[in-house]
Amino acid sequence: MTDLVIFDTDCLSSFLCVNEEGLLLQLFKGRMAIPEMVEFEFRKKSKLHVKLMRLVDRGEVIVLAIEPDTAEFDLYKEYTEEITAYHAAMGWGESAATALAQVNGGTLASNNLRDIRRLVDHLALPHLTTADILVAICREGKKSQGQLEVVWREMRKECRMPAETFGEYLKSKY
Repeated sequence: MTDLVIFDTDCLSSFLCVNEEGLLLQLFKGRMAIPEMVEFEFRKKSKLHVKLMRLVDRGEVIVLAIEPDTAEFDLYKEYTEEITAYHAAMGWGESAATALAQVNGGTLASNNLRDIRRLVDHLALPHLTTADILVAICREGKKSQGQLEVVWREMRKECRMPAETFGEYLKSKY
């Protein structure tokens, strides 16, 4: 994987809220980006915003602007305002991250499957969830399944995860 990984608020915050941003850096060092809209959404979560800005200040996360009169802007506007056969109107963060990943050939990192799944499938857009990232960390031997069970359990306290345990998720998907 050499492309940018463009994070939505939910996926990135699932790691920040349990102090596991280092896991992301193990997989995506030099390739992590967020739209300005995601940085804006993090401002509502002051503790997480401080962590995010440390990553930005160190150059580990790039903040991408969506300028008017660009392909990204047109897609962003479409995704936030229109309902089509492939998507409902999405939030700022999902729309911006999806538009940026689509135009720049990146990978979208978002857990909000209800809003993005049909569009991601239609576009054949590379996509990762928090759970997918944890599986990649396990497969690459960066953490053991037991260590990731602990991370999963902590994440479940803060956000929705697709299974009760990491082991259950692995069995259901792989």
